[in-house]
Amino acid sequence: MSEKLSIEKIGPVAIVRLMNPPRNFLGPVVRGALSQVFTDLAADEQIAGVVLTGSEGLFSTGFNAAAPDMRAGQPDLRQLCRQIEDMDKPVVAALFGVASGAGLELALAAHARVALRTTKVGMPDIAVGLIPSGGGTQRLTHLLGADRALALMLSGQVVPVTHPRVEGLADELVQTGVEKAALAYLTRLIEKEFPFQRTRDRQHGLADPVAFQTALSECRTALGSEAHLPEERLIDCVERALLLPFDLAEEFESVAFQDCASSEYAQGLLHVQLAQRRAPNMPEAVKAKPQPVDQYGIIGGGSVGVGLVQAALLAGHRVIWFERNAQAIETALARLQSGLAASGTDQETLRACLAQLSQTTVLRDMSQADLLIEAVADNAETKAQVFAAMEAVLPAATVMLSHSGTLPVAPIARASGRAGQLMGFHTVPGAALAELIPAAQTSPSAVVTAANALRKIGVLPIRAGGGGGGIGARMIAALRDAADFALSLGAHPAEVDTVLSRYGLRAGVFAAMDSVGLEIIQRRAAQLHQKNTYALQHLNRIEQLILEGRKGRAAGHGFLDWDAGKPVLGAGSGAVPDETILHLCLGAMMNEGARLLREGGALRPSDIDLVMIRLYGFPAWRGGPMQAADSAGLFTLVHATRPFADVAPRLFAADPGIATLIRNGDRLDVLNAVGRNRRRIDD
Repeated sequence: MSEKLSIEKIGPVAIVRLMNPPRNFLGPVVRGALSQVFTDLAADEQIAGVVLTGSEGLFSTGFNAAAPDMRAGQPDLRQLCRQIEDMDKPVVAALFGVASGAGLELALAAHARVALRTTKVGMPDIAVGLIPSGGGTQRLTHLLGADRALALMLSGQVVPVTHPRVEGLADELVQTGVEKAALAYLTRLIEKEFPFQRTRDRQHGLADPVAFQTALSECRTALGSEAHLPEERLIDCVERALLLPFDLAEEFESVAFQDCASSEYAQGLLHVQLAQRRAPNMPEAVKAKPQPVDQYGIIGGGSVGVGLVQAALLAGHRVIWFERNAQAIETALARLQSGLAASGTDQETLRACLAQLSQTTVLRDMSQADLLIEAVADNAETKAQVFAAMEAVLPAATVMLSHSGTLPVAPIARASGRAGQLMGFHTVPGAALAELIPAAQTSPSAVVTAANALRKIGVLPIRAGGGGGGIGARMIAALRDAADFALSLGAHPAEVDTVLSRYGLRAGVFAAMDSVGLEIIQRRAAQLHQKNTYALQHLNRIEQLILEGRKGRAAGHGFLDWDAGKPVLGAGSGAVPDETILHLCLGAMMNEGARLLREGGALRPSDIDLVMIRLYGFPAWRGGPMQAADSAGLFTLVHATRPFADVAPRLFAADPGIATLIRNGDRLDVLNAVGRNRRRIDD
């Protein structure tokens, strides 16, 4: 028997425990072992029933989203679930901790489920562009009906088993002793006190065909034309639960899963999962170990400061928070409490969080911090003054972060008196990602300490080189320049925005600039570190618009005209085909990303993708601009933009690294390897 399972026989029953920590994943070895165990138990005349449960604090989370090969091998999940459900001896799943994804599908194949009331359940497959593949769309619908099954699967959320959305999923809920309760339930099934019924034969969720079809119709209407493939396929699968016999509906789910798995949508989201796993691999990690960080010091009560304080508190860390006066402290605290409430934090957790928070107007109190994060106004003098004042009070080992997406790090580091301990970083509220920007003198220990401390509070660090400014600032400048170039070819700003919005960007380029304010964009550009490395041709048009009084949305006019806060979209000229606009934008970002890789501004293409997705609204399902370039084809983009290379070489002349990849028949993805297999773009 595999070490990833344990079997305990107690009289006429067997307890099968998943023993594959930390998440009890259901890879091919585990599935094979489970299949053999259930085959043996089915043939064992001494065994009358089985309890299936987990270990190490949870039942199972199914598959590792970042390891797609885990689904391969025999038996597949569908075969295993069918084998368990077809058992003539009752099987009861004892659920605790988390039962999600394929783990929940496994539990649904049992003939009954007993769960701790604290258990969380869900089908998060949609988050990686997939749908359940083990009959989960069918069994869940048989139990819950179309409305609640779709709500659970389309949301991708993991919810408490006591949530109204999943009422009826568990046959019994208990406060404690779930394994003992499952054994008692199994005994009643064996003794026929409870009916023995397979999940596929339960009809409660199908009892009202009119309500069922209404739920499907409402769901399709709500998603509309913006529905993605896995959303469409989920609804189709749930519909088949009512229309087809179980065997045929299960087969339909299998085909629908393959459609989703092979789609660009799923491939883009898988790329994001893999990118997140790679991101912590920084060169400094092999040179130094992180210092311990328990207490976080935050300077600044703006949106970034509040977000970091909230993240640290929710992660269970102590925080000391500086603001300049009592009124600013009060305002910042109100923002924090509002943010915690909006996050769904219950009152008990809220009180625990606030008990870990100290606020002060005295800078020397910040000496208690293990990590100091400054998030004041984006002004070089102000930041230098803050760190000059901190030099006298901070312990020598304290690592410091200065928040800016544009300013050079070195002058601020010099003001601190300990350049080796300070680096820049850049994030936006709610992004759960930060660009980490070391200066030339920043020590490896400081980099890995900051990176580790950010990860501990749920913020993914992406290492950006260059000593100031981040990856995203360079990429978004190139996108703006490409969009501006499309205007020079005769396109209207609204046409460009429409193309990019249809492609999936959160907002069109010109609407986004108008919303920020053109004077603000102009002001930020003036303080860019190494300004000559940015694509800034679009600033010429911005300057002209400002002179005309077209300063953005607040003024009612910018690149676009605005009415009541919404852009007025007139008829476009049609002078530039939509495909050309898209190719110009993707091609410019491809070349800028390649330039960042050659200059050491980014470690790998997937880091660029994560920054653009989390901080700048690039659609996650496209995988980011570098993955999008791979999907479109590097040669395709170079060929499409070559006619414009002489006019705008900065944007459209193929980067030498891109040319080499094309010549070798490679994709940008080959540059995403880590460790010894890592390749540079100029190799």
